[in-house]
Amino acid sequence: MGHAFIRSWQLRAAVVVGVTVTCVVFTGHASAAIFTSNFGATVCANDTTNQQGSCTFTGNGSANFAGKFIDFSTFNGFCQAQASDTPDEPCGLFGLNFSNETGKVTASIAFGASASDLDLCVVRGAGQNPFDTSNVVGCSTGQGATETVTFTVNCTDTHFEVQVLPIDISFFTSPISPFPFTGSTVASSVTTCIAGQGNPPPGGQSAAGGHKVTGGGKTSQSPTTPPSANFNVNVMETTAGFKGKTSISDNTGCRFRSSEIDAVSFHDESKSADIFGKGFFLNDQNTIVGFHATVQDNGQGANTSPPGDIYTIDKCNGGGVVVDGNVMYHIP
Repeated sequence: MGHAFIRSWQLRAAVVVGVTVTCVVFTGHASAAIFTSNFGATVCANDTTNQQGSCTFTGNGSANFAGKFIDFSTFNGFCQAQASDTPDEPCGLFGLNFSNETGKVTASIAFGASASDLDLCVVRGAGQNPFDTSNVVGCSTGQGATETVTFTVNCTDTHFEVQVLPIDISFFTSPISPFPFTGSTVASSVTTCIAGQGNPPPGGQSAAGGHKVTGGGKTSQSPTTPPSANFNVNVMETTAGFKGKTSISDNTGCRFRSSEIDAVSFHDESKSADIFGKGFFLNDQNTIVGFHATVQDNGQGANTSPPGDIYTIDKCNGGGVVVDGNVMYHIP
């Protein structure tokens, strides 16, 4: 399923040509819209079997993708949802994923305008009703060699799909000479939503403040393997919000340090907390990225029977089980 876009020149063409032929069909088959490179707080993957690419953004970052139109299957103005489009047919599709972030995203494509006219749209979610455009966040329908759409990601948004539409293929090259396009997506001003605005993990939060998690030491991938990272955490809830710091440095030389704490979900029953914020890698302190760390107090660190205390973070080697040191969960 998808959505339809009819431009005035298309209507005029249908009327004129309709005098001499029975019907008019706009055609095009897109082979892939797969990522070619990514930068910053962006993780991308390609499904080469289904010719689909997608990226997940956890902070400011960018990704480039590419595709091509290769033959003459039917395009009737609709783009299918990416999940049911195998392979990308008839549009070029690229997925963008978010979780508990807000920010601005700019999507763009470039192609040879002398040979065709491609349009660009971005839709929110998947499985769109072709007659309902309420989920369309933006379209670019110019006549030049580039198209650009800029849109806002809200806290509750989790998935967008970039759609490359073969609006005019009357000047396309032949099927043995595929017509290529390239694209990019840039996420900027990305911040983690505070608790209650988006999708942070559920947890108890004291209205008067007072929850706190502290600790430090060494982590390993399992209680029986040598330490592979050092960590530190000191994060608290106050009446004015959340504050504190956390950091990790692993045995590969990766070092990450938080610069601000945006949201924390405290779970009293399990004595654990999910910490969301922003920080930087020490070898690139000018690039601020989002992070998610999880801590759990299972007793007295290395003296506790497995699994022991836990410190994980989606940076460097990820931390793991505390094998030397401690995590302490403080309840007000």
